[in-house]
Amino acid sequence: MRIPIEDVLKRIREKGFIDGNNQPQAKTAWIHKEEWEIVEAYSAIMRGYRNYYSFVDNPRRLAYLEFLLQYSCAKTLCRKRQCSLRKLFQRIGLKCKVPKKKNEDGEVIKYTELALNTNWTVDRLDFKDGDGPTDLIHLGINLRTRTKLEEKCVFCDSGDNVEMHHVKHIRKGKAKGFTQVLQAINRKQIPACRDCHNKIHQGKYDGFSLKDLANPKVALR
Repeated sequence: MRIPIEDVLKRIREKGFIDGNNQPQAKTAWIHKEEWEIVEAYSAIMRGYRNYYSFVDNPRRLAYLEFLLQYSCAKTLCRKRQCSLRKLFQRIGLKCKVPKKKNEDGEVIKYTELALNTNWTVDRLDFKDGDGPTDLIHLGINLRTRTKLEEKCVFCDSGDNVEMHHVKHIRKGKAKGFTQVLQAINRKQIPACRDCHNKIHQGKYDGFSLKDLANPKVALR
């Protein structure tokens, strides 16, 4: 599996981070924000794409994406400060390190900077989280296609002691944890073995993020 880099670039282009020639540009709509808010907003986007595509064969393509976002962030700060890129980097460095919190005397006690990645190693088990399933893609496919006629656990494929996990009420915007995942894929019941079923009710699968099962285009909304 590979990153659809052109689709990703199209998305950030539509959001105003790069121009029609894929060159980074200032996000003018964010200039009114505090500098630390701007830096952390860019960091959140970077982390979101890294997490979503952590299992792919060509993760280094995200280095190009981070480069574009890094300079888009810098240009946004330049627009806010009314200075050049050269002067900006001389003052706050390439990671755009800016003050976040000051004490009563006006001294900076906390900084924030861009969450640039330094390790692009392929990690097939990057989705692993505690005792939960390690392959969320496989899980996502199972959740969408598995019917109760087959009666195998969607988590571990076990055919022993399979039960149906039912959700009585799924209201948009109200669901949490695993119920939120079922809401996103429009399912009200799924087969689960007794062990996995108990984990659901114990909240062991509530660490899921919808971006792991839903459309990646939600990442920048």
